[in-house]
Amino acid sequence: MSSGEVVLRAESVSKTFRAGRGFFRGGGLHAVSGFSLDLVRERVVALVGESGSGKSTAARLLAGLYAPTSGAITLAGRRVSVRAPGARRRYASHVQIVLQDPFSSLNASYSIRHHLARPLLLHGNAGSGKRADVEARSAALLEEVSLTPGRDFLDRYPHELSGGQRQRVSIARALAVRPEVMLADEPVSMLDVSIRLGILRLLGRLTAERRLALLYITHDIASARYFATEIAVMYAGEMVEYGPSEDVTQAPLHPYSRLLVSTVPDPDRAAGRGSDTLVRGEPPDLTRRLAGCTFAPRCPFAMDRCRQQAPPRFEPSGGHWVRCWLFDEQEA
Repeated sequence: MSSGEVVLRAESVSKTFRAGRGFFRGGGLHAVSGFSLDLVRERVVALVGESGSGKSTAARLLAGLYAPTSGAITLAGRRVSVRAPGARRRYASHVQIVLQDPFSSLNASYSIRHHLARPLLLHGNAGSGKRADVEARSAALLEEVSLTPGRDFLDRYPHELSGGQRQRVSIARALAVRPEVMLADEPVSMLDVSIRLGILRLLGRLTAERRLALLYITHDIASARYFATEIAVMYAGEMVEYGPSEDVTQAPLHPYSRLLVSTVPDPDRAAGRGSDTLVRGEPPDLTRRLAGCTFAPRCPFAMDRCRQQAPPRFEPSGGHWVRCWLFDEQEA
């Protein structure tokens, strides 16, 4: 596929987790509802929202770790199903996920050599398969993520590495299968502030060099502006705003997006030359769906219509859309 083509697509994907079993079976937790997103080659999309908004569930749906309750996920135009024998491994050769916690995503019982050799051998990317060939390719992967010289790290164990080095090993392991899509789920949130920028720059370089489609999941909208091409804002399992990163961060449309932007330190706001979006109430109960907008109970601009009817998409400017009744022309 050429640059700019959609590699992975989610179409109206929903995921509901059922509570209890048998006689004790209760209602469901609606973790993701109507999620639609395109991941494009050589482009970074950021998925932003507070804890519990459904970001990580969406990533696991895209990674094939969860089966959607409804909707479809397509890879290069073909619908994805990982239930057939061998399908999960075939899908993993195209789509890889880098998890948030580098301290638990690597098995402490095995060396770095094992963590890289295993995916190379399982996915047929080990060349001849001989020890020397596997070692050379493993070392090259480590050097690609700036762990040099690579051979010096092969016989180390995860506990001998720093958090940033472990996350680089996790990224190298994902690259071993030669994926087309990488899903980075909060890849820097557990790292020291001083090394976060280096990891983001690494992911940006790999996106260009490997021609990846990258999904960057974060609660930090400031880093999303720096790193991503587009930003999708998620609240209570639903996407409420989507657009170019500069537009979403500099001129947010949805009240929730404005709230996220207001949490970023700003000298003007600290000096009293700006104002934050007021918010009230608590995050929603995902075990029951509201009739209207999910953000209405916390929104300072909520109208009766917001509580009765869920808003559709409104697109005030090209490529930048929002789900909010404030942008209904008839309402205006």
